[in-house]
Amino acid sequence: MSFHSVAQKKVKHLIHGKPHYTIAPDCTVQNAANLMKKKNISALSVMQDKQLSGVVCERDIVHGCLGSLDMDPMTTPVSQIMTTPPITVDKNMTLGITAVTMIENNIRHVPVTAGTKVLGLISIQQIVEEFKMGVESSIAGQLFVAA
Repeated sequence: MSFHSVAQKKVKHLIHGKPHYTIAPDCTVQNAANLMKKKNISALSVMQDKQLSGVVCERDIVHGCLGSLDMDPMTTPVSQIMTTPPITVDKNMTLGITAVTMIENNIRHVPVTAGTKVLGLISIQQIVEEFKMGVESSIAGQLFVAA
C-alpha cells in the first residue's frame, strides 16, 4: 500500500470495533488516571450530558496537575486540566488531513465524530503506525517485484 493510499484512508477505520472510554468533567484527575491505567489508554473523552466537553490525556495530567504545586489529583476535577474546546474530526476525514490537523494544533489525541455523536478517540501514534505499515507493505511489494 502506498503512502498516498494510506493518507486517503478514513479515520473511521481506526476506531472500528474499539471501545470508547469517557469520564465526566467533575470526576477527579486521580479517577481519570486510574481509568487510563486500568484500560491501558492515554486519553479520555470528557462527556457531560452526552456532549463532548473536552479531552484529558496523560500530558494534561502531568503538566496541568502534577506539575502544579496547588493542585491535588485526589480533589482536582478533570474539567480544570482538560483540553477544551476539543478539536474533533469527522469519521470520514482522511488520515492525512487528520495528521496535519493534529500537528498544527499540537494535540496527540482527537475525538472522531459523526455529527454531534462521539464515536471514539484516535491518537497520533495510531496514525503513524498506519503509515508505517503502509510503507513496509510498499517496500515489501517492491522487493518482491525486484526479485
